[in-house]
Amino acid sequence: MFRVKDHDMVAQQTKIVDCESRIWDFGFRLLHPFSAIRNPKSQIKSNTFLLLLFLLIMLVACDQKETGKSLQIGDLAPDFSVTDINGQNIQLRQWAGSLVILRFWSTDCKYCRADTPVFNEYFNRYKEKGLKVVYINNGASTQEVTDFVRDLEIPFPVVMDQEASIAKLYRVKAVPQTIIIDPSRKIIAAILGGVGKAELDELAGKYIL
Repeated sequence: MFRVKDHDMVAQQTKIVDCESRIWDFGFRLLHPFSAIRNPKSQIKSNTFLLLLFLLIMLVACDQKETGKSLQIGDLAPDFSVTDINGQNIQLRQWAGSLVILRFWSTDCKYCRADTPVFNEYFNRYKEKGLKVVYINNGASTQEVTDFVRDLEIPFPVVMDQEASIAKLYRVKAVPQTIIIDPSRKIIAAILGGVGKAELDELAGKYIL
């Protein structure tokens, strides 16, 4: 289970693969004709080497391009305004001074179901101290989200991010992913996978304990 803390890149564990996949697809299309040509083995090896070198250079360039767009721990959390499934408007900047936990999730994610009780308990325990928690879903139907919320008795706001606009703001490409934002609205952690109470205490405890 991957953890992003300190000065690592937020969501680095889920690198944007669109650029890389296009390059590999292009490379293999080029490689196939080389393999079919009845050249001497040395010529095929030479062509293959040059192609692999080209792919390596392009992948590095692609990674640098995407890294430049990434958020980092310590960056100001991007603001957003959205309405939750109960019609309540949520605007991140209005929560300045509060610890905020954003949880990107899906209805078919086993970790999302398994550790939701942890978030429920954490919210109920520290909401009087200003803790804010928001569950952000992309891809599920309204009924699926409603059933999930009802079954797990979620007490905090749940948002349907239909256009993945919030996910894009936070570079989220895989779920579950938890973003923790301190009272000054700076990102202090990004966690991919399930989350336990001990980990929440470690990362967020100093702001609410």
